[in-house]
Amino acid sequence: MAEETGSISGKGDSSRARILTDTAKISTTRVYSIFLAIIQGFIVAKALGPEMYGILNLILLVAFYAGLAGPGLIDVANRELPFLAGRDDVRGAERVRNVGFSADLLWRAFVGLCVLVAAFFQTNEVLRYGLIITAFTLFVARINELYSLVCQVKKDFHLLSKATFLTSTLSSGLIVATVYWVKIFSPLLVPLLVLTVIIFYYQRHIHLDMQFSLDRGELKRMMRIGIPLQLLTVVFWIYRNSDRTVIAGFLDTTSLGYYALAVSIVQYLQLPPNDFVLVLRPRLYEILGKYEDVAEVRPYIMKPTIVIAYLIPFVVGLIWLCSPLIILSVLPKYAGSINVLKILALNIYFATVLLMPHLLLYSAKVNRQTHCVFVWGAAAVVTALLSYLFLQIGWGIDGVAVAMVVGQAFAAVFIFGMGHRYYLKGVRGPFWYYFKLLLPLLYTGALASLISYISGYDSLSVATVSFQAIIFSVFFLPVLFYLNMQTKILSFVRGWT
Repeated sequence: MAEETGSISGKGDSSRARILTDTAKISTTRVYSIFLAIIQGFIVAKALGPEMYGILNLILLVAFYAGLAGPGLIDVANRELPFLAGRDDVRGAERVRNVGFSADLLWRAFVGLCVLVAAFFQTNEVLRYGLIITAFTLFVARINELYSLVCQVKKDFHLLSKATFLTSTLSSGLIVATVYWVKIFSPLLVPLLVLTVIIFYYQRHIHLDMQFSLDRGELKRMMRIGIPLQLLTVVFWIYRNSDRTVIAGFLDTTSLGYYALAVSIVQYLQLPPNDFVLVLRPRLYEILGKYEDVAEVRPYIMKPTIVIAYLIPFVVGLIWLCSPLIILSVLPKYAGSINVLKILALNIYFATVLLMPHLLLYSAKVNRQTHCVFVWGAAAVVTALLSYLFLQIGWGIDGVAVAMVVGQAFAAVFIFGMGHRYYLKGVRGPFWYYFKLLLPLLYTGALASLISYISGYDSLSVATVSFQAIIFSVFFLPVLFYLNMQTKILSFVRGWT
């Protein structure tokens, strides 16, 4: 069995540098892309005006929902190709790749055709041409997604990050340069053009290695697995949007704006741990393919989870202490976002600490994606009902934020509970393990509250907030020291640098 001590990867020093390097590349590229997207969004909104900007978002919304429609074949390939690679099952991998990619491209062509037909029934000329462009973009974007999937399976995150960098740079640059000239068709045509160019870039460095095949037996097998996987994606997005849906239905747009800013900040801060898990995923699935006993992946589940559980509370504490001053200084009109951000900061913890157990349940080996559908569906219902209840008693958007945290914590409890039997099998004191995961967050809450109480809750000067952040960082050091004792993360980082 794989050792439970050593590096957080569970594989000693052999892959630690690669894991951190790949994570750094993906995260850096992602932050860069977000930065460009924010600038691009402001310029496009200003150039188009409210009416045209609304039509653009309507078209993008159609593209989003059209992308959600499907039998989930790519999700099947995403989890089975690394698994089969771990088993050295070349024929099985070829079969999944050929049938999955072929059928998925046909399905995406069908979806694009449906959008194309719908376009000709639109009386608004701009909307009609916009949907026509979107129909072709959907298909080209799917080819890009297939290349991205191959990069992940082959663990070529260097190529993936370069392609992402080029896509963001070219798209934002061309849109900003042409939006005042081409108007609404600029942010619609440019992605189609850029994604086509990126396909040729991918072809120079990597191949899809697929042959067209629609083997009936394999297709039925993949669809039986893929439909629940796709349903999981849809249900998860319903949960993710349940809070904003309630706000949009019962409160004004200003409240939605306050809430949306806090959500955006939280989502950005979740990117590094998400990228770390993205890099670990193919390695985890390969190991699941190599060994019969799921417990062999225990280090890949437990140690990254411990790292996340002990590092994220530090970020949460800094948000609690520093966000009021930052928001009031940079975006004073968004003062209504401060309490929401403080509450939703807890979601950074609950949403990321469950990533590895969720990945295990999603795998081809464990195959419990249907159970996850019910968990996220229940979380969406809990969030929506509590949001409505808290609005009725006058808590406003703060109450909706509380409901969102409760829903996320609810999902975390059940996902950990379902994964318990697999990666904690034979481990003594599993509930002590869970307590250790929660302890840093409890310590952070007590420490940040004490610091705020001593220095004064209403004191928002730069000097006071800086002092609070320094004191918090110093007293958080014992948590980091204990983390290093448990995972040897310091030697992990030193080996990378």
